[in-house]
Amino acid sequence: MWSREPVGVDRDRSILPDGCVDLIWVDGELLVAGPDTVAQQTTIRAASRYRAIRLPPGTGPVVLGIPADEIRDARPLLAELWPAGTVGRWADRISAAPVGEQYQLLERLVAGRLAQRPVPAVTSAITTAITGGIAVTDIADSIGWNERRLLRHCRSAFGYGPQTLRRILRFDRAVRAARSGTPLADVAAATGYADQAHLSREARSFAGAPLSRIIGPAPHARPGRGSPG
Repeated sequence: MWSREPVGVDRDRSILPDGCVDLIWVDGELLVAGPDTVAQQTTIRAASRYRAIRLPPGTGPVVLGIPADEIRDARPLLAELWPAGTVGRWADRISAAPVGEQYQLLERLVAGRLAQRPVPAVTSAITTAITGGIAVTDIADSIGWNERRLLRHCRSAFGYGPQTLRRILRFDRAVRAARSGTPLADVAAATGYADQAHLSREARSFAGAPLSRIIGPAPHARPGRGSPG
């Protein structure tokens, strides 16, 4: 869960890809931030209040009921994905609730969807295997699929194929480590890059900027999706 209170002025932010999907209530509306492949430029509106929940890789499409690749690099209103009446009732309930209850309502919305259809065990297993650095061919063999079927599942569950997901999750870990103050050479070694130059190339690929400019002084966050920072 995360939030953002109104600020004094509009702020432009770059939101880095992290494999997640966010469900956001902002100023009475519910919207979705799909899985990103590159950094997204967004503006934090000065007078806006955000309440949101971040869904880990593979969870978003289960909650939303649509393939993740249909909302890749997109920011649709939830009413574009669900019946408008259903979305309107939830948005009104959240808007009318006290701050603490707004979070509870978002959790209840997500929990209700997951109770009807949990994240498939195979999706969780794939996420764990990719994070652990297991080769794509070995992942496919371990679950009895060929690589083409694995690719189709990953695109539906995560928004992109297994190799792209691996790169994004590794880059997210690297950014978090760098923002904790770890030297970049040590970050590269600890997160599986060949060297610091490899990490720098990935930073430019995903964010279009050097890692030293990306990390800044704040903890990793997605402020354009409502998180602090």
